[in-house]
Amino acid sequence: MSGAYDLLIKGGAVIDGTGRPRFAADVAVKGGRIAAVGQLAGATAAHTIDGAGAVVCPGFIDVHNHADGTVLSYPQAENFVMQGTTTTLTGHCGFSPAPLVDKYLFSFWEFRFWPDIAPYMFHEPLIHPLAKVRQAAQARIGLDIDWHGFGEWLERLEDTKVAINIAPLVGHNTIRAQVMGNDHARRPSSEELAAMRDLLRAALADGARGFSSGVDYPPGAYADTDELVAMAEVAREYNGLHAMHWRRTGIRRADAPQTGPPNKLAGIRAAIEISRRSEVKLLIAHIASGYTIHPEPRAELVAAAATATTQYIDEAVADGLDVAFDVIPNTDGGVLLSSYILGPLVPWVRAIGSVEGLQRALAMPEFRAELRAALETGRWYSFQPKANPAWAERLTILRAEDQALCGRTVAGVAAARSADPLETLFDLVAAEPMARVRAVGHMPEAEKRAFFAHPRSMMGSDTFAFDDTWEVEHPPFLLPHPNTYSAVPWYLERYAPGDLEAKIHKLTGWPASWLGLHDRGAVAEGYWADLVVFEPDNYRAQGDYLEPRRY
Repeated sequence: MSGAYDLLIKGGAVIDGTGRPRFAADVAVKGGRIAAVGQLAGATAAHTIDGAGAVVCPGFIDVHNHADGTVLSYPQAENFVMQGTTTTLTGHCGFSPAPLVDKYLFSFWEFRFWPDIAPYMFHEPLIHPLAKVRQAAQARIGLDIDWHGFGEWLERLEDTKVAINIAPLVGHNTIRAQVMGNDHARRPSSEELAAMRDLLRAALADGARGFSSGVDYPPGAYADTDELVAMAEVAREYNGLHAMHWRRTGIRRADAPQTGPPNKLAGIRAAIEISRRSEVKLLIAHIASGYTIHPEPRAELVAAAATATTQYIDEAVADGLDVAFDVIPNTDGGVLLSSYILGPLVPWVRAIGSVEGLQRALAMPEFRAELRAALETGRWYSFQPKANPAWAERLTILRAEDQALCGRTVAGVAAARSADPLETLFDLVAAEPMARVRAVGHMPEAEKRAFFAHPRSMMGSDTFAFDDTWEVEHPPFLLPHPNTYSAVPWYLERYAPGDLEAKIHKLTGWPASWLGLHDRGAVAEGYWADLVVFEPDNYRAQGDYLEPRRY
């Protein structure tokens, strides 16, 4: 027989999300909300959890991820739930599942079916007709992309009963693709800009909490400040926020070659300027240092550069702007993982048609010469040995049939063989193309810790919603990034400053307050019962770069 409450968590240490010290209390839930917090002697419930030795806290809030892309395929969102994440801010970097008029913009998770639509070698075609994408997605992964408007997509989420709360943003890139299609490498006409603003306005009216932009990715990479201000002004009408993947690398495709190191600081300042002109709340996405330092700096200089970067944010806040930023809790981003040694040569696997064909081709001196020329001229954006001369020192072999290679870098193998590093890579791929590797992260640990110490920082995983089986079994042979399953424990273990109360406040009360998520982010009577019960000593990341897919 059910008791007075639906759920009773007894005897736990409550860390309530405000940052104050933990306290011993029972927590009772009824009708999906927290009904009581205190010493509830004699209370009964339909379900009871023994919280002895455990912490009871608000569900964690991940403020930067792409769960909206995949959550209809993985509605249980196990990778988020098993970390204690109950709320996600989605639709980042300019990409969202809606609105869709008659086109579909590639947003990184579609690799499993994208080659079914049209073959490609180096860079996936960004925009396809919606009808073709719908057919391919349904045939390959069983997903029917049958919505158009943002409200229709939200209805699909409600009907599917996804396991996490989603606070959705609408993507500027997605909107720009609908209006401008493949003719997007230019400024929009006044009519096109009006059409984009109309699509944004409709999405905000349907329930989007703001919009995101991603100006390192086409088609949004061709948007200037005036265009983004015009979009942000629409967001202001609905008290929406602007989450900006700021301009820090330039367009990430070989058909837009770089003429020198990007001015990263200019990108951060531009994001702040958009917020200043539009008077819209700004979330700077996955922040990084605005300064490029050569040679490799010591940790003290790394931290100083991060602090110098956040001074621009401090000045904006002092001027009355509402600016915050999210940080990915590791040094090599999130999203997806390419962990095979043939990764740098994936375009040629596509062109030849098989891994075995690439191995045979690598026996041809003429092929190697053509391959080297293509790589050294930057034809393949993802691997440019001349632009990144330290690549061989940063590429470590984790698993290989030749045990003598394990734990060594490509540079180390090349030195032992008195060979050129690129030729050594070709040799290693020819011998064992599916050997597992890890590329050392491009952001130092000291930089991450400095950013997380800032009061305006929040945690964002930059990952999708997946189960523990997802992979791309054809080129580019991808796995989920370890962040998919381990972002929160890595944040708590490696980067978060202060005691556990302060760490949890950064994951709960602070982002809920900044995002305006009412009745969430705290263990308090009347709040929604987004709750996590966990034993801190047993809460650890289980996955790694060989097998990330462990809850």
